[in-house]
Amino acid sequence: MKRGSRASRPAATALAGLALLLATTACSDHGATTAAPGPSGAVTAVTGGVGTTSGRPVPVDASSSARPHPGSSAGAGSTSPSYSQPPAGQVSLDSTAQRLAPYLEAHFAGYFASVLVDDPHGQLVVFRLPDPHLDATVCAMAGRTRVVFVNARYSYLRQHQLLARIGADRGYWRRHGIVVNSLGATNGVHCAVIVTTNTGSQAQQRAFDARYGAGLVEVSQGGAVLTK
Repeated sequence: MKRGSRASRPAATALAGLALLLATTACSDHGATTAAPGPSGAVTAVTGGVGTTSGRPVPVDASSSARPHPGSSAGAGSTSPSYSQPPAGQVSLDSTAQRLAPYLEAHFAGYFASVLVDDPHGQLVVFRLPDPHLDATVCAMAGRTRVVFVNARYSYLRQHQLLARIGADRGYWRRHGIVVNSLGATNGVHCAVIVTTNTGSQAQQRAFDARYGAGLVEVSQGGAVLTK
C-alpha cells in the first residue's frame, strides 16, 4: 500500500527541545525563517522531520486517522478517547497547511517536498529545495502564519516518480525473494522514499541502492498494511 505525505503533524514529544539553526530570514513581516539540515543529514530545525524512528523521517498519510485528535487519549489500552474543540490557532495552521500542500504539489512539484504542522511552536515547516519563487508564494498564501523553510534534497515530484517505479517493480522484487509491503514518501531530507519489506536486511538495502541509486530509498522491516 502506498502512503503519501502532504501536511503532517508529529507527536509533541518528537518536537521536544526544538532548536532552530537559523540561516536566512524571509517573509520578515510575519517571521518566516530558513533552516538547513545538520552535518549528519538530519534536519536541525525539526528532529527527524515528518515523524521519527531513531531520527529518521517516516511517511505520514495526511488523510488517515492515525494522528490523535487534540484532547484525545492515545495511550496504550485507550478505548474511549475524549475530544475537545481545537484552539483557533491550531485550526488556522491546519487550514493553511491544507491549502498550501496541494497548491505546491501542483505548481512547484520539482521543488516542494512536504508541509509539517508544528503545533507547539505555532508554525508551519515547509520542506523544499531552495527556490525564491516558491518561498514568496508560500509567504503570500500563509498570511500572518509563521513559516519555517527547511532545505530538502528530494522533491515531491522525484519522490512520487520513484514511488511509481518501485510499485511497478513489485513483481521484479518478488522474483528476487523480496516482498515489498509498503511504500511511503518522506520530507525529502534524509531520503526520498521509505520501503518496508519482509526482512529489511542490509542485503535488501544494497539491492535497492543498486537499482534506484544510493541514498534514495531507505529499506526497513515491516509487515503489510492492512485496511478494513
